[in-house]
Amino acid sequence: MQGASKERQKLLRHACRTLIKNGNKKVLQVFGYMLPKIKQASIEVNTPEVIFGDALEFSLSILSDSVNDQALMIDYIIHHRKANGKTTPKVFKWRVKTLEAHRSLISTKRHVIKKISTRVYYPGIHTVEAMVNGVSVGSADFNLLMP
Repeated sequence: MQGASKERQKLLRHACRTLIKNGNKKVLQVFGYMLPKIKQASIEVNTPEVIFGDALEFSLSILSDSVNDQALMIDYIIHHRKANGKTTPKVFKWRVKTLEAHRSLISTKRHVIKKISTRVYYPGIHTVEAMVNGVSVGSADFNLLMP
């Protein structure tokens, strides 16, 4: 990556997208995302009950424990309930941010849960989990209601 042109960096990021989504530590370090130094983090669901077709709203609060600025890649995972009661994870990109030393970050997200051709939704308890540089920093449950 050192000395690589912007086009080459974009190509490499695209080639590594699955490894990045899976939180591969070595690949994340190549792109400048080190293990996060976080004093505290919490995720809060603002809509504990979501009616199918509406949006899940949640927020993430992070407090840096680093003496230096740190690059953060924040993703979230929704653990979807299946027909047999088990859950399967789906990773979604959230945001990229440089967090200043000993500062806090509060970020909110709205995720619409609607009919799509590649997924069947089932009612019940689902989980949303926040990931920072490939490390889980918290999770919270919400109840999906079908009309």
